[in-house]
Amino acid sequence: MRNWTAALQQRIDDLTDLRDKLFSCIGCGCLSLTDCPLRNGEDRLGTQGPGPRVLITAAERRQRRKRQG
Repeated sequence: MRNWTAALQQRIDDLTDLRDKLFSCIGCGCLSLTDCPLRNGEDRLGTQGPGPRVLITAAERRQRRKRQG
């Protein structure tokens, strides 16, 4: 029973923290990847620039193939 209640309390604490961070961000619009407390710290594609990098890269590959073909 203790493990379950500890796990539940941890989830409550995590969600409360997330709620508080989201509340401070609503309407901010900064889109800052360096300052935002909610940023994705393991965002490997972010180093390639803003936007939907996977889709942009796929579109660029298609355009290259069309030019070559």
